[in-house]
Amino acid sequence: MSISKAASAPPAIKAMGLAVALFASLPALAQPLVDIGLFPSSTAGVLEVRLRANGNFNQLLSNMVFTISWPASSGVTLDDAHLTSLCSAIPVVPNGDGMQQSAGVRYQTYFMLGFTSLGSTCPLVSGQELTVMRIPLIGLTSCTNLNIADDAYTGSHNKDLYISLNGLDRTGSIYSSPVSECVCTALSLDITTDAQPAQTGWEIRDVSSGLVAISGTMPGNRANRTVHIPACLAQGCYRLTVTDAGGNGITGGGYLLHQGANSIIDASGAFGSSSAIADDGSFCIPLGPTFLKPPFCDLTGIAVNDILSAKKLAPANGYGFEIFDPHGSFDTTVFRNGPSLKFTANLWNKVPHFLDLNVRVNARVGGVFGAFGKVCKAQFGGGAGMALGIDELSDQSDAGLSVFPNPMVDETFHLIFDDGSSAVQNAVIDVFSATGQRVASEHVTFSGPLDHVMHLPAEVAAGLYMVVFTTADRREMRMIAQP
Repeated sequence: MSISKAASAPPAIKAMGLAVALFASLPALAQPLVDIGLFPSSTAGVLEVRLRANGNFNQLLSNMVFTISWPASSGVTLDDAHLTSLCSAIPVVPNGDGMQQSAGVRYQTYFMLGFTSLGSTCPLVSGQELTVMRIPLIGLTSCTNLNIADDAYTGSHNKDLYISLNGLDRTGSIYSSPVSECVCTALSLDITTDAQPAQTGWEIRDVSSGLVAISGTMPGNRANRTVHIPACLAQGCYRLTVTDAGGNGITGGGYLLHQGANSIIDASGAFGSSSAIADDGSFCIPLGPTFLKPPFCDLTGIAVNDILSAKKLAPANGYGFEIFDPHGSFDTTVFRNGPSLKFTANLWNKVPHFLDLNVRVNARVGGVFGAFGKVCKAQFGGGAGMALGIDELSDQSDAGLSVFPNPMVDETFHLIFDDGSSAVQNAVIDVFSATGQRVASEHVTFSGPLDHVMHLPAEVAAGLYMVVFTTADRREMRMIAQP
């Protein structure tokens, strides 16, 4: 009796004449075909190899060869030092040539040569899976797909799947799909596109290392729909940037970064060429344990003296409430000893009105503020309109901001801003009537001096209007007349 697929076995196995003598002493039975599969185990970062036969068999699993493959770019290796064979009659070991790499793919081959019948300790039972090996992964920082390989490399290097029973080739098939193994937090970036989806791009960058975790551009055939982009991030802090090559944001769309039901950044599409939290703002994984309570989440029309209340954390003695525009025009953090934030007139006036903002909360424990929790949306601007104080109306020449002509001509004026910086900035320009109603709003991205033309609707009434200019670190107001 001989191994009928000897060409598929490693050279060391082909030379094992001892196995042939053992095979000859076994009764000739109709052996089943044996399939193989690769699966995740109940322990994260550990794989299982399972066999499945189409008939019962308890004699000699005489030979087995298989190869696991995965992308080289993942940085993952298989921890052969802690490989566990789960059946003493199937002693699986790594091939002597170790891990190999070809065309951006890593390969690790395993083999076994059996000299002991399976018997009653680990028989193959028709249709049932038998787990024969567990192997941990090393260097897993994101989701990585691993397979039992059957490709050009394994075929040309004598490493294809091969299984023999009692010395006869009984190689079945690979019955598992690729295993996506993750030691990370699964997130989703949901982008609702406009009519030009190919202009939209995204990037999530690790703040500590500066390396890009995920990035991409939207295919051109994804217009006017919500596209779910999976991400799996290791513990750490990251910066999300969404871009638009057309320079006009995502018209009528937006994006949401979330972990399950927990929103991390929730943004409209009203930005220019780039959207990101101001001052290199980031988010951290895992999320912190405190956040706005449900009755205070996703509110609009927040008025003077309204209160936002967060989930109380027992050991905390301080809370930080960060209110920010995901597009970078505004970002401020207010600290309170307790888990509630009241919007006094001064604070309420500081925050942009009628703009979709995000609010997140972190807690101070032992003198240290932890990670922020999930975000809620918030929009300020109650029925009373702008609660302006005389101290907030700056002179027209102050702070590098001016509007002209004043009065405006044909419902049109220029907003000029120059703070001497050449850095890229985002700003929101709002125009309010004397009764606090917003009549115009535009988002601009600029570097260096800004000269932006604002056009008010043709039907606006004559009178005084308030121009509000909001960036990440300032909020300036100017009065302008419409004749």
